[in-house]
Amino acid sequence: MSADADQMAADALRDEALAWLVRVQSDAATAEDWAALTDWLEASEDHQAAFEEAELLSAEVGDRAAEIAAATAPRSARVIPFRPRRLAPVFAALTAAAAALVIVPMVWSAYEGAPVTYSTAPGKTREVALADGTHIRLDAASKLTVRLGWTARRVEMADAEATFDVAHDRSKPFLISVGDQQVRVVGTEFNIRHFDKAVVVSVRRGIVEVRQPALGPSRSPA
Repeated sequence: MSADADQMAADALRDEALAWLVRVQSDAATAEDWAALTDWLEASEDHQAAFEEAELLSAEVGDRAAEIAAATAPRSARVIPFRPRRLAPVFAALTAAAAALVIVPMVWSAYEGAPVTYSTAPGKTREVALADGTHIRLDAASKLTVRLGWTARRVEMADAEATFDVAHDRSKPFLISVGDQQVRVVGTEFNIRHFDKAVVVSVRRGIVEVRQPALGPSRSPA
């Protein structure tokens, strides 16, 4: 399966999990809804993981409600006081679902971080300074995509070679997906080379953890 197909499948599963969360959290939720959710969760570990992530996002949104409202409100918006009316449960549930369909994708994008792609032509190099203080030296004929999210910093490496000097932040691990492996680090300096399906990690300072699904994690010290 291609990377685009993998991403489409992940997005579809995320949207399905969010729809389930909206459904069972509404005032109109029934015992049958909860039973159906249980069946959906028990059908796959991927379903469970997606729903747990949706719940974490919901909690994060609740904790940062004021910040999100300020960031997404139009600059010219005016606050007009009003007296809320009691809505019928079904109408309230539909309103909540409609709001979720509009707001959740935008919040999810902020949660994961907007993707930014950096690339170099053959024979060219590039120095990249990320907003979190991390510095990347991208070698020639290389390409990678960075997401600085609320809870993690993520990099997707295509065919590329890059040197990373990662800013220390224990609350937001730095995760690099490269081939069938993942490099996890809090703060250190290292180089990754990924060409022709071969991955080489050279650590200059600190410790990184390299994970391969078939083999489990291994640590590479400086």
